[in-house]
Formats: sequence, structure tokens, C-alpha cells
Amino acid sequence: MSVAVLQTRRSMLLTGWCLLAVIVLALVIAVGVSVGELAIPLQNVFYAISNRTGLTAEPLNRIYESVIWDFRLSRALVAPAAAQASLSAASCCKAC
Repeated sequence: MSVAVLQTRRSMLLTGWCLLAVIVLALVIAVGVSVGELAIPLQNVFYAISNRTGLTAEPLNRIYESVIWDFRLSRALVAPAAAQASLSAASCCKAC
């Protein structure tokens, strides 16, 4: 095989893995938002996010919506960001 074909395959494989990682991250964040003392169904989590972004206009329980936006979503989004920062710092320290 030529070098161009191998590079094309490698880039398609990398793109596929990145897309899969983004999908898995979104699902993990949604599950993290839905799990807690007050169990919120995943469907309501997706509706709350899509309602706020203007994609849908589904009627939701105000308590669910408040818990999602005021407490859980911010924590679920900070966790992967903190993990990435920690991994970046660890890789920088290891490289030195």
C-alpha cells in the first residue's frame, strides 16, 4: 500500500475514535446528571438541555429542570475538565 492510503486510513480511524470518544463522554455526563438522591430519567436530562438550547419545547417538571441546571450539570461538566487538567499536568511532569 502507498503512504497516502495508509495516511488516509489512519486519519479516518483517528476521526472515528474521536467521534466515539465525544459520544461516550456525552452519555457519561448525561448519566452523571441523572444519578443522585433525586433520580431523574435520562430522557428528562436530554429534554432539559435541548429546551435550554432552544432545540425543543418539551414541558418538564420544574424541580427536575432546576436540579439539573443549578446543581448537577455544572458538577458533571467540571469533572472531565478537572481530569483532563490533571492528566495534562501529569504528562508534563513525566516528560521533564
